[in-house]
Amino acid sequence: MGLLNDILTTIFPPPKQYGTLSVTIRAEQVKSHAEQKIADFLSRNGIRYEYERPIEVGIWIFNEELCKPDFYLPDYDVYVEYWGMKDVEEGYKRREYRSKMAWKMKQYERYDVKLISIYPDNLKNLDWIFHKRFAEVTGRELPRKSGRTMKEGINGRDSSQAQNDNREQASPVCPKCGSKMVMRRAKHGSNAGKSFWGCSQWPKTKCPGIINI
Repeated sequence: MGLLNDILTTIFPPPKQYGTLSVTIRAEQVKSHAEQKIADFLSRNGIRYEYERPIEVGIWIFNEELCKPDFYLPDYDVYVEYWGMKDVEEGYKRREYRSKMAWKMKQYERYDVKLISIYPDNLKNLDWIFHKRFAEVTGRELPRKSGRTMKEGINGRDSSQAQNDNREQASPVCPKCGSKMVMRRAKHGSNAGKSFWGCSQWPKTKCPGIINI
């Protein structure tokens, strides 16, 4: 039977599994490492959230569940979706996921749901991306918690150190080499005068990594 099973598995491979159950710093189980990272980011920044709180639509007792976004921020009435399978290798899975994603996006727009979308390539710059998209969705800045007041912060640091920590948090990571980025201003071309994030290793390594603002 072992040989037969091996042959059948070779001919009909089982469907690939996506996501690994993970536990957040507040001891809550989520469906993937990426969701854990987002949940822990919210917790460390003092942002209250509810995991997979359903959106219900309708009137009075005739409500029905629309869908369950990954996170809900009750203090801001904002939902957060992590679109982790948007670019998976399996064509069928990718098409199925994108179709479902498009449907959900239409529902969010239809019911005027405030939504922050996070994608896999956003995770390395999560702090900067999240604050930017929060401002776009709500029209206001998300307050930053200082290092002194964070639950996992180190007690006894002076205010200047906390401010330095906040500045470092606000700087995204270079998408090309992973180094910290610095704010720069274009001097030439059609974007002259506009600010952008440039790799801190330029011009030492000529790293071309930039993030437009």
